[in-house]
Amino acid sequence: MDGSARTQPVLTELLAEAGFASLSAFCRTAKIGRRTARHLQEGNLAAIRLETLRRIAVAFGVDVADLIERFEPAVPVAAPATTDWQLEYERLRAQFNELEAHLREAWDLAFFRRVELLLLQLPTLRKAADQNPALSAQTVLDLMLPFEEFVHDVGFETLGTPGERVPFDPTLHQGAGLSPGEPAKIKTVGYRYRGQLLARARVNAVG
Repeated sequence: MDGSARTQPVLTELLAEAGFASLSAFCRTAKIGRRTARHLQEGNLAAIRLETLRRIAVAFGVDVADLIERFEPAVPVAAPATTDWQLEYERLRAQFNELEAHLREAWDLAFFRRVELLLLQLPTLRKAADQNPALSAQTVLDLMLPFEEFVHDVGFETLGTPGERVPFDPTLHQGAGLSPGEPAKIKTVGYRYRGQLLARARVNAVG
């Protein structure tokens, strides 16, 4: 099956993105046979049962709607035999769009609930700070605790703490004129999200 001249560029990209070294390796993971693999190579998703498409999508780490959209240019022109499949595709697409909207709304509401105290108190705190410049910074920091807890609960992870001394690692730290392994001090923290680096920690050389 591997190396077939019929293999779609889309399929090649999906295999690479999902980390599969070969189509055979993917087929074993997705538990699909030669006939289904051939349909994938030809871009003929209309010939694949919906249940199997769902299994293929899971193995690629995408949803069914995304999988179909990736192959869409290669899908044969509609014929009477594929009408039911296309209707099911449109239904799934609408269902996924609706689910995405619900998930986004749920996340927004969860975010509001976790930082509600901060949002309610912030205007009052700002007014109090204008009237009393000596207002304790600890008051502000205490209001930030629910927000910090929420950030960590959803999967964000801080890299280092301000003032911490660390060996400079260019994959985790940002600092001018530093060599890997050189002592450095963290100026501002970095962030990871479920293992994915979002922002490197800013560091200074240790004087």
